[in-house]
Amino acid sequence: MEGYEALYLHWLSGDIDPRDPLRPNKRFHDKMWIIDGEDEGAARAIVGGLNLANEYFRVDSAPINRWTDQDVMLRGPIIEDVVAVFDRNYAFFKELKEKRPALLNTDNSWKLTGDKLKKIAGAERPSWRRQPLVEAIDEVLTQEAVLEFAPITARFLQSRPRMKETYIRQAYDNLIDRATKTVLIANAYFIPSRGLADHLKSAARRGVRVVILTNSPETNDIRPVAMVSRHTYRYLLEVNEEEAVRAKAKQGAGLEIFEWAGAPFDEGTLHAKFLVMDGKEALVGSFNLDPRSERLNSETAVALRSNELAGQLQRSFEQELLPKARRISLEAAKQFRKPKGLDDKFELLFALPLKNWL
Repeated sequence: MEGYEALYLHWLSGDIDPRDPLRPNKRFHDKMWIIDGEDEGAARAIVGGLNLANEYFRVDSAPINRWTDQDVMLRGPIIEDVVAVFDRNYAFFKELKEKRPALLNTDNSWKLTGDKLKKIAGAERPSWRRQPLVEAIDEVLTQEAVLEFAPITARFLQSRPRMKETYIRQAYDNLIDRATKTVLIANAYFIPSRGLADHLKSAARRGVRVVILTNSPETNDIRPVAMVSRHTYRYLLEVNEEEAVRAKAKQGAGLEIFEWAGAPFDEGTLHAKFLVMDGKEALVGSFNLDPRSERLNSETAVALRSNELAGQLQRSFEQELLPKARRISLEAAKQFRKPKGLDDKFELLFALPLKNWL
């Protein structure tokens, strides 16, 4: 289910704790695809930001439905950690389901549905088959996958706000604070907390080039998020006016913000969530730099150290993503806080009080 419709079902799931009124809003946003996880030699796992969705096959005539994302494939001992996280999530949902009242037990509902379907199995049913999509999938299946693995030092992370965990946010802070040359961030839904914004500004003051790429209101599939995101730009870009940054500007120091341009390049939403530090270390996962991922959603990410893989991500960021984005100036950032259009004013006025829930 797209967007926040699934939240209504979650309220009915029985996952309610009177001591935690936000609990029904704490979604599982993790993304893991595990193959043969019990066989260390053959096991593979794909983690990152991708969903299982039609948008990634890029067959829709509307550019907004052609998404760009970032995943990594893993093998080796780290698979044990990915499997452990999956099993932990599965055990949670299994226990939750078993505690539900009979009317909310999905096993009972599914059995009832199955019984009804058997009775009408002979009836003619409409087909929702999308031939262009089917053909695109068939074409993908005919192509031989070329997998190139590189040795890395890595750790698989999960953050569960319901358990007061902040491991992925800590990893972001750690990478930003240790950077000496560059911090490159691609993030779909960018609403940084004041603490994260201060880490980014501190890096710029040290002489680091900090580059942030996120969606514009035109490319964000949740437009109010982009409006609130723009509301944070001025605070970040003002660091470039400080003497500490100006003195090192010729060496590349400073903080830059780019917005994904979308339609002119036949692209839709940028859904990637990754960071590259100094071309040597990276963090790739499902974690958005927004209040939802920090305070509400369960998230996963892999933190890795590898010149080869981090270098590939850096080249992808600089050569494939940034050319399809437009840079935001400080003057533009100031204007974003005072939108001129009535629709934009109303949207920002509505979204700001809800930013911790978007």
